[in-house]
Amino acid sequence: MFEQVAQFVDALRSNPKFACCDEAIVKNGVVLPLLELLGWAPFNTEEVTPEYTVGTRRVDYALRVNNTCEFFIEAKKPTEDLEKVEHQEQLLDYSFREGVALAGLTNGITWCFYLPTQKGDWQDRKFYTIDVKQQKTADIVEKLISILSKANVVSGEALKSAEVIYGGRHRKRRIEETMPQAWNKMISEPDTLLVDLLIETTERLCGLKPDEVVVRAFLTSHREQLTVTPSRDGRDRSGHPSQTNTEEMTVGPRTEGRASKRGTRRYRKVADYVLPVIGMMRQGTAHTKAFHKQGETLGVLASTVSSQCTRGLGLSTDEFLAHVDRGSILKLLKDRYPHAAQLIGREIGSLW
Repeated sequence: MFEQVAQFVDALRSNPKFACCDEAIVKNGVVLPLLELLGWAPFNTEEVTPEYTVGTRRVDYALRVNNTCEFFIEAKKPTEDLEKVEHQEQLLDYSFREGVALAGLTNGITWCFYLPTQKGDWQDRKFYTIDVKQQKTADIVEKLISILSKANVVSGEALKSAEVIYGGRHRKRRIEETMPQAWNKMISEPDTLLVDLLIETTERLCGLKPDEVVVRAFLTSHREQLTVTPSRDGRDRSGHPSQTNTEEMTVGPRTEGRASKRGTRRYRKVADYVLPVIGMMRQGTAHTKAFHKQGETLGVLASTVSSQCTRGLGLSTDEFLAHVDRGSILKLLKDRYPHAAQLIGREIGSLW
C-alpha cells in the first residue's frame, strides 16, 4: 500500500495541469483513486456513499462501516482556499450533526483533517494538514495511511492517531502560550538559578564576579526591556505565536496620564498599578486584597500587581507597606518619577 500511495502522490505533484482542474476532477481523479489505494471500495456506494444526505444538505462522501458513517470528506477545486470559514463550518456542521468523529476537506493538493466532536471553534478542531506540493512524500503517505486507510478507520486506530496528533498540537500551543509568562515571571521575580547563571556568565566573560545585589539590580532596571509583550495579532515582539494575556503583560512607557492600553494590555506602572493600590490601601483595604482587586480591573494576576508595586520600585513587600503607612511613599514616587509628580500629588497627595 505504501509504495502505491507514494507513486500516486508523486504523480499528482508532478502534474502541472492539475492546478487548473475543477471540483469534479478532484473527486474522480484524486479522492476516489486515493480511497481505493487506501483500501476502500469507491464504487460500493454502501461503503463510499457519494452525496450523503445530512438534513437538507449533502456531504460529498461518507465513508461507512456496517452502515455507520465513520468519515466525511468534502472536495473543492484546487484554486479554492480551504481556510475559508464557510468551508470548514459546512463540513464540521455535517459531521457534528451525524456524530462523525473524523472529517477531511481537500482541494486535491491540500488535505485538512478534523476532529469534529472536539471542543473549540472550527480551526481548533483541525488536527493535521497535508500539502502535496510542500511536504515529503514519505510523510504524506504515512499520515494518509494512518488517518484515512480503511483498516485504520475500521479498527479505530485512525481516531486514536488523530487524537494523539491533536493532543500533541494543543500541548505544544499551551507550552508556547505559557513560556512568555514563565519568562516574565523569571525577570520580574528573578530566582537564584537565573541570578547565579548571570553571575557565572559575567565572570566567565570578563574575569570579574559581580555581587548578587548588583545582578538583581540589573535585572530590575532592565525588566521592561526584557519583558515579552504580545501584540494585537497574538505574537510576541520576536514574531512568535503567543496568546498569554495575564502575567506576561508588561508596563508601558512611564508617562503621565490615565490608563492607555497599548496592544492588548500595556499599562503604566505608576498610573495603573501603584497609585490605585495605594488609594485602596489608604481607604482601609488590605494590601493583598488591593492587589487582587486591581488585578481584576486590569485583567492581570494579583502577583503582577504586587510585583509592580514592590519589586518594580526596588522594595520588598514590607518596605512598600511601611512607606505607604508613613506617607513617605509620596516622596519616593515623586523622586523616582519626577515627570509624573503632578499625577502622583493629585491622586494620592491628600491621603495622609
